Amino acid sequence: MSRSIALESVKEEHKSLIGSFNELINKHNVSTSQFLEALVSNLSSANDIVAVQNLLDKRVNEIRTEELNRYIQEGKKMAQALGIDPAIIAEGLTGKQAKSAKPVKAKYRSKNNPEETWSGRGKRPAFIANYLAENPNNQLEDLLIND
Repeated sequence: MSRSIALESVKEEHKSLIGSFNELINKHNVSTSQFLEALVSNLSSANDIVAVQNLLDKRVNEIRTEELNRYIQEGKKMAQALGIDPAIIAEGLTGKQAKSAKPVKAKYRSKNNPEETWSGRGKRPAFIANYLAENPNNQLEDLLIND
C-alpha cells in the first residue's frame, strides 16, 4: 500500500501540491487510494465526478503508453543482444509473418540517365518533373519502359 507519491515523477508545477498531499496521507496514516476515495466520495456534482473520471482515464492511457514503449525498447535491446531480428519476435507474438517491402518494377526511365527509374508510385522524381517542364510537348508516356 502506497503512503506517498514519489516527487521525481511529478511535474514541477505540481510538486508543492503533491508534497502537501503526502504530508496529509502520512499524518492521517492512510493510503493514497484511501485518501482519494475520501475526496471522490465528497464530490457532489456528476460533472465533477465525470471530470475526475476523464482525468483518470487520460492518466491510465498515458501510463499504458509509457509502459508499452518501455517494453518495446527492452524487447529491442534483448533481441539485439541475442542477434535476433525483431521481425521474428513480432511474427512469434502475432502468429503472422512480418511483411517485407517488395521492390516494385520500374515503369518509367530517364532518357538522359538509364539508371534513373520510377515505378509510378509516390512523388514524381526530379528527372520526370524536369523532362515534362523542358518542353510542353513532352509527355509522361514518352518515358515508359517497353519491355
